[in-house]
Amino acid sequence: MLSALLAKRIFGLVPCAGLVMAIFPCCLTGCSSLPHDASNGTQSPADVHKDGAFLHRHVNGSISGLASFADGQPDGPWIEFWPNGMIKWVAIYSKGELDGTYQLNFENGMPQQTGYLTRGVPSGQWTLFFQNGQRREQGQCDGISGAPVNLRLPANIERNRKIGTWKRWAETGEELEPTIYPEK
Repeated sequence: MLSALLAKRIFGLVPCAGLVMAIFPCCLTGCSSLPHDASNGTQSPADVHKDGAFLHRHVNGSISGLASFADGQPDGPWIEFWPNGMIKWVAIYSKGELDGTYQLNFENGMPQQTGYLTRGVPSGQWTLFFQNGQRREQGQCDGISGAPVNLRLPANIERNRKIGTWKRWAETGEELEPTIYPEK
């Protein structure tokens, strides 16, 4: 399954008896459970302030995410899974801030948007997709304006974040007229 392979690549996880078990220098017996978040039925890593990598589960027992902390802050790769086991999003934290590559996927596993975050704000090249996997838009974000991204929702790449020429496509793959945004 793709989610287990990605988890293995990013976290050094080893699939074992149908489960993904984490092996880290600080914890050779597996990962700790994170507190339950009744608001969405998953366990929330945001409520935990520990060091190391953590595995958290949906109420039904399936893996809902993998998170890593250093000095009590999110640090390193974080992955959240849809209840069907597909990856929902992957992001990189650095000293408590989103800072690195980011990808949000549709529930069918196809990418919804990919890009880079600087201090939680979209920067550099971003690509937005239709649910069928076809590119929808692609262009640059300024990395300065706008509110930080909420990882559980598509990044709100508003007009004030887009700069330069953004290529656009129809859901069929036909290239559309590009949109040109002012340089900030």
